[in-house]
Amino acid sequence: MPYRFRRRESVIAGVRRIADEEINRALSAINDHDVDSHETVHGVRQRCKKIRALLRIVRPQFEETYRKENAFFRKAAAGLSNLRDAQSMVECFDRLAKHFPKQVEKRRISSIRTQLVHRRNEFARHEGDIDKRLKHCRKQMRSARSRVKKWSLASEGFEALADGFEETYRRGHTALEAAYADPGNESFHEWRKHVKYHGYHGRLLRGVWPSVMDAYRDTADRLGDILGDDHDLAAMRAAIVNAPEDFGKERDVAAFVKLVDRRRRQLQAAARPVGTRMFIHEPHAVTQWFANCWTVWQRGKR
Repeated sequence: MPYRFRRRESVIAGVRRIADEEINRALSAINDHDVDSHETVHGVRQRCKKIRALLRIVRPQFEETYRKENAFFRKAAAGLSNLRDAQSMVECFDRLAKHFPKQVEKRRISSIRTQLVHRRNEFARHEGDIDKRLKHCRKQMRSARSRVKKWSLASEGFEALADGFEETYRRGHTALEAAYADPGNESFHEWRKHVKYHGYHGRLLRGVWPSVMDAYRDTADRLGDILGDDHDLAAMRAAIVNAPEDFGKERDVAAFVKLVDRRRRQLQAAARPVGTRMFIHEPHAVTQWFANCWTVWQRGKR
């Protein structure tokens, strides 16, 4: 089933069902040996992020459980993160080369991609066999699935979601202002995290007004993709400038880094109007709008 609450179920039933579905999807991905292992790692990490977003929207209702389970799923994803991050740099390189086809001489930057691929393979070798790590992740997911059925909330209805929803939106609003007031890798990365969480919350609440929420989701996805590309470029840039001699001739590496910086400026400029539209409202007002839509939806009216 889709990642969303249903009208004719309690919030806690929805939380348990959605978490169980995401865990099962992670297990299915791990067990599907026809899929490239790097794609499997990416998929499993996405499932963990979606579960953490689900936990976040009800966090005030079960703070102690949230702390334990959020840490658990963060750790489960972290066990695969270096492998995924190294692969992301290769993909990031390819996107950048495609974006600047006239400015890039493949012959001059081929050594950069070769080194990024080498780093990815070295991460896989030094951090253990990918299959072994996925096997361990499978055990983690199974243990989590057994706990989900015991989760409980202090409230029901939109009251169970309101505080967590509003806090996530508020953090996204604040992080937007911080990112452009003091641009830097960390400030934009922090904003990206809250954008992703809020986007997932929009997906969870799609049922309250599907046509409106589809547009809302698309906006959040677009913003998340822009900020994700910026984050990948920042990570790739850091890897290159920390050891430029590993990536090729000094002149070629310097020219490539300038392209990275140019693309990051473009992405950050593109993110601003999209983010401003998404976080233009006062957090409590947005939460109240969703609460009103939830009430109408639960009454069965369109």
